Amino acid sequence: MKPLFGLLAALLTVASCTQDIAVNSASALFPTRPKALIEGFAAACSEPSETLRRPDPGTWQCWVDLPADLTAAAIVDHDGTLKALPQLVVQLQVAQTTDGRYLATLEDYLNVPQASGPARRIASDGPGAQEARIGLLRDMGGQIIGE
Repeated sequence: MKPLFGLLAALLTVASCTQDIAVNSASALFPTRPKALIEGFAAACSEPSETLRRPDPGTWQCWVDLPADLTAAAIVDHDGTLKALPQLVVQLQVAQTTDGRYLATLEDYLNVPQASGPARRIASDGPGAQEARIGLLRDMGGQIIGE
């Protein structure tokens, strides 16, 4: 399922991001637990520049190191620091709904650590990014919410 991070190609126009907002996301409902989506997401986050994190049982995050030019641009554009470098975060959250279905939300943002205070989360809204999020969830069998 490495095409999951083909999504990253659509997201990595972070140098042009100027918004300080939490995330961009797409959500879909699945009739059963989306095992293939979960396993594929985890397996796709396997490059040396990627780190898979599990902040809670229903959340998978892939933290992606940026190329040097995008790292520099993100630091300059968003008042970052050199002590902790910006990274792209792609996150999958899966939760069971009250009717027994599963809600999967795919989100992404640029995490830019600051010299003081919390990191800034910058929307990474490159061309085609939302279409890529929706396409991935749909391809995995989800019914897109809000379309």
